[in-house]
Amino acid sequence: MKFWQTPSFRRAAALGFFGLIILGSSVPGRHMPSVFKLTPDKLLHGAEYTLFGILLVRWLRVALPGLSEMGLCGMVLLSGGLAAALDENYQRLIPNRTPDIRDWFVDLAGLLTGCVVYLVLKRRLKN
Repeated sequence: MKFWQTPSFRRAAALGFFGLIILGSSVPGRHMPSVFKLTPDKLLHGAEYTLFGILLVRWLRVALPGLSEMGLCGMVLLSGGLAAALDENYQRLIPNRTPDIRDWFVDLAGLLTGCVVYLVLKRRLKN
C-alpha cells in the first residue's frame, strides 16, 4: 500500500485541510488578499468544502468500512457540518468577520457535492 493510501495519511489530509480552512478564516476582513475580494464569497465556500468533502469521504471510507455509501455521505455531512459550524462561529472572534448561516448551508452543499463526486468517480474507475 502506498503511503498516500494509508488511513493515517487520509486522516492527516482531511484534518490538515480543515486547518487550512480555519487559517483562512483567521484573516481579518480588512486584510483579505485582493484576489479573494474579487471572488464571490459563496463560490469560495462551496469550492473549499467540496474538496473537504472529498478528503473526508476518502478518509471515512477506510476508517468506517462497514458503512454504505449513503451512510458515508451522512457521516461526511455530520462531521463536516460540525466543522463548518465551528469555522463559521470562529469568525466571531476575528475583526471585521461575521458568521453567516448562508455560508454554512453552502458549506453543507459543498460537502455533499464532494462526497457524491468522490463516490461516483470511485465507482466509474472501478468498472
